[in-house]
Amino acid sequence: YINNGLGTVIGSKRFFKQWQHHTKLIAEEQQKLSTINRKTSNRLNRLFTRRTKWQTNLFNNLVAKLFRILKQNSVSVLHTGDITNIRNSPSKGKVVNQMINNYWSFDKLFHKIKNKAEECGIEIKQTTEEYTSKTCPLCFEITKPKDRIFICSSCGHFENRDILGAK
Repeated sequence: YINNGLGTVIGSKRFFKQWQHHTKLIAEEQQKLSTINRKTSNRLNRLFTRRTKWQTNLFNNLVAKLFRILKQNSVSVLHTGDITNIRNSPSKGKVVNQMINNYWSFDKLFHKIKNKAEECGIEIKQTTEEYTSKTCPLCFEITKPKDRIFICSSCGHFENRDILGAK
């Protein structure tokens, strides 16, 4: 998720819908195969390959767009969240679990970002994401949010929690 102060530059809702479509086709093919007591087929292999190619292309496009923006703004350090144990957390619902465990292959994406950063001479710093959407950027007060909008109980600062965490 990238925000340039004017709005979202890179979001993921549209891309996630496309990934879900590919996954649905794969599930339907697997269900058909199970009725005839088979585990694989040429069609199933093609569907997996198509989804993988699509995801790789998506990641390449996201990284290219990200680094165009970083270069335009003369960014020398890129801070990324350290989500090392995110898969160890309890269930967060069907859709979020799909995104965490399947859609966002974080290692694959991070390696692409790391390679491109090295190529462009941009330093990468991984930081913990704990309390990022609960901490006020002005007074550093930790406030438990009630919905998607963060409102600081101390100074009154308000902002979308996703944007606050990304900052």
